[in-house]
Amino acid sequence: MNFKRKQKLFFLFTTLLFIAFTKYSNAATFYVPDNYSTIQSAVNAVSSGDTVYVRAGNYNEQFSISSSNITVAGIEGSRPRIYAGSMTGGEYLVTISGSNIRFRNFEIENTPVESAPQRALGVTGNDNLIENIKVHHSWKSGILITGDRNLLENNEVYLNSMRTDGRTSGTYSVTAQGEDNIIRNSLVYENDGEAISCFKGRRTIIENNISYNNRVNIYIDNCPGAIVRNNLAYQSEAGTGHASISVCDESYSTEREASDGLRIYNNFSMGGNGSLNIQGGSCWIGLTNATIAHNTFVNDSSDETFYLSGSSKDIVNTYVVNNIFVNTSSSRIASIGVSDPDLHFHHNLWSVAPSNSNARGEGDVIGDPLLAKIGPTSAGALTADWFRLLSNSPAIDHNNHVSGIYNDYFYNLRDSLPDYGGHEYNGTGGSTPTPYNTPTPRPSPTSTPIPSPTPPLSPNTVLRRVCSSSDDAEESVSGGSVTLSSSDLELTQENDNQ
Repeated sequence: MNFKRKQKLFFLFTTLLFIAFTKYSNAATFYVPDNYSTIQSAVNAVSSGDTVYVRAGNYNEQFSISSSNITVAGIEGSRPRIYAGSMTGGEYLVTISGSNIRFRNFEIENTPVESAPQRALGVTGNDNLIENIKVHHSWKSGILITGDRNLLENNEVYLNSMRTDGRTSGTYSVTAQGEDNIIRNSLVYENDGEAISCFKGRRTIIENNISYNNRVNIYIDNCPGAIVRNNLAYQSEAGTGHASISVCDESYSTEREASDGLRIYNNFSMGGNGSLNIQGGSCWIGLTNATIAHNTFVNDSSDETFYLSGSSKDIVNTYVVNNIFVNTSSSRIASIGVSDPDLHFHHNLWSVAPSNSNARGEGDVIGDPLLAKIGPTSAGALTADWFRLLSNSPAIDHNNHVSGIYNDYFYNLRDSLPDYGGHEYNGTGGSTPTPYNTPTPRPSPTSTPIPSPTPPLSPNTVLRRVCSSSDDAEESVSGGSVTLSSSDLELTQENDNQ
């Protein structure tokens, strides 16, 4: 590289460094109620890169965050309570309409009456992180996402959808409507409505959640490209009439889109009117390029383990493979109302042979799967360990691989002879599911990974030029401006102690 080019690169780097430090070194931190008496007044005063910390206490206010690239958080170790009280009117108690917002460490308590704000938290912006929020007692929904690429993680949502007027419209607890949203590592329970759901969204990921004793624990409705994986969903009381995992593409006038490319895998499900319920009738559009694999579904004779009804003309390239289905009734273990050569059942373990011939296939095993059944099955007490395989389980070691599924529920690697169900007995390298930062690529209709929401740069961030060769280093510098493509920079966080 000649001297002139080196000079140009050095000038480029120092200019970018100056811009980064100038932009973010002035980031401010505000405290509520120290600097501002209300959360709304604090978020109205902030600029990009600023942080608002809220001290422990009770805050009777309805507010909206429209600024972008800021953090609004309860101080670590506390969870300030935002509550509606006798407040009336409005769609949401808290609204997040900006982008790249970190909203964490709060309790949001709505009031379950029709005159109160209808929903506790609305996320209408894009690329936000909603983390460690406890949401409860809403007339309609707890959390509704209508923006894109938002991440909801480590939240607790309960006692929402508490309408008393006999209607169920809008009664969902954690719902994604936009594109490329993720609902992860959350605890959702005892909501009278659809608990964790994708509703008219696209490429939603629902993963690593525990959802129990809701009207429907996990609900997929008009959501192409949705992924439901590594969840524990259950009804602790038999015969409740409520489903555990349900797919139903409801009709909304002309706004209807089939949940094509649906992937349901590595889930543990127990109880309900259908541990897995794929509904027909007005809900039925069909199944196209769907995969239901490596799940463990358990139920008793009072309800179906797997229920599917509809029209065969709408099924294309759909596979139900490598699952475990448990029931004591041969008629209840599988109720399949469709016979179609494009609906492929094979390599499943059935505790009893299904009387419905549409559910049978090559490589099936009939018999007790010999689950570990560790611990109680009561509300809030059931754990994933209950679904582990014992060493002599007939579900172990079957030579049927499913493309794109390389781990089990516990993130153990599946071996060369993958087991049926959600647990790989001889799998290695796994641990209890924990948050991870990079979602895996989507199946059809898109194979592009969803980026996790991008955190704001801090004053300690260094911009580092990444070049594959000296020729790749040419950049335009004129008039005090710098032009770079996003792929040209690598962002690294330097430790203050270094």
